[in-house]
Amino acid sequence: TLLDFLSTYKGPRNLAQGKGWTLPAFSWFIDQTIGGAVATNTHGSSLQHGSLSDQVVSFQVIVANGTLVDISRESHPHLMRAMRVHLGRLGIVTQMTMKIIPQTSVRRTLEELDWVSYVTRMKRIQEEYKEALQTGSHRAVKKSLEPLWDTQIQYHPALGQVWWADYERLEDASPYASAFDGPGAAAAVTNVFNQDYFGGTPPSFLMATVNSAQFWNNWFQGVIRGNFASGTYPQRRAYVSLTDGQNRMHAMNPYDQYEVSIPLETAGDCLEELGHAMYGPYALYSGTRTPFLTRFVKGEDGYLSNTNGGPRMYMNLEDFVLYSTGRRNAAFQGIMNLFRTSSNCKARLHWGKAGWIEHGQCFNGAKEYPNSWCDFGCAAQELDPTRKFEAVADFWQFGATKAGRDYDLLTPEGYMACCSPEGFKHAHCQCVERAPCT
Repeated sequence: TLLDFLSTYKGPRNLAQGKGWTLPAFSWFIDQTIGGAVATNTHGSSLQHGSLSDQVVSFQVIVANGTLVDISRESHPHLMRAMRVHLGRLGIVTQMTMKIIPQTSVRRTLEELDWVSYVTRMKRIQEEYKEALQTGSHRAVKKSLEPLWDTQIQYHPALGQVWWADYERLEDASPYASAFDGPGAAAAVTNVFNQDYFGGTPPSFLMATVNSAQFWNNWFQGVIRGNFASGTYPQRRAYVSLTDGQNRMHAMNPYDQYEVSIPLETAGDCLEELGHAMYGPYALYSGTRTPFLTRFVKGEDGYLSNTNGGPRMYMNLEDFVLYSTGRRNAAFQGIMNLFRTSSNCKARLHWGKAGWIEHGQCFNGAKEYPNSWCDFGCAAQELDPTRKFEAVADFWQFGATKAGRDYDLLTPEGYMACCSPEGFKHAHCQCVERAPCT
């Protein structure tokens, strides 16, 4: 709804000269609420514009005491970094202002690679990126990442095939607009808040009986091939996303969607190790049914952004076996285990997708987000001191030490010792990992 509205939106001064507007980068699945997408760090593929969370200019939030607070980089820089990926932990978002850009023509170019060529290319980019980092030159780093600047990849595991789609924007500009600027505010919007109840997708007999990963990889490849065709398109249609019809077809079979993000410093090495597990004795490709959507997102300053600390490669993968067969998909979970445990991958889980029960047990925020976890804890105590918005998950633990004394940041004493309006006092306190759990 938002993307279609923006595509014909003129605004008070028609800055796009009748061409309409779009989000700078948006997700593969576009049938989701913008509030939830921002809260969980949903993303497209852009080393320039980043995730949807990074495209927010300001938030209006009702915090625990009922106060309505306007938060932006200018007014509350620390709280803004926490709000970017807030997971519903900090309050109720009532309004967001997001960055939009004029819709322009985009040239999409598709290249088909085999697995070995893909891994070789990614290892070369990885090494060039690491060398550029050593120079300390922003220009050198940007140049090393040019091959991934606007790129989406579909990896078809059971076929050993890779579709590499590059995008070239033919124009660019970056003004801002509020969600309620212009005539759209008064337009009749139907069925947005009156959605049909969805009781879930029943098990699929076909998915349960056809166990060939090659069959399903070929089938899904046929469904989306047109989405990746080379050509020049309006920006709204150029960046690959599922159509409503494709999404309905996709959802005919029940599935869980997982996603991991991997540092670009080790992305090529991770893919090389993945290949050994996929095509070696364990044949982990046998647990796949759909292609792995691979995208690249710039480093962001949001405390809980997956790319806090530097740009990452995201891999989106889906388990279609579990719900139709009733059996754990051991090969698929082997892939996920490799991502989470391998020193070559160092994968973080996507906040809004599956995998937390099996691969996020005893989640250790201070270990996975060492430079920002306790900053988020300080923001949580500031905005929600009564823990009104704390979820049932047990990983909201923010411990710190100062002068040999332990503190819980979610207490007034801990906040006073190690937090300030600017965030966690890194110079005086140390953010500590949670105790081991079983």
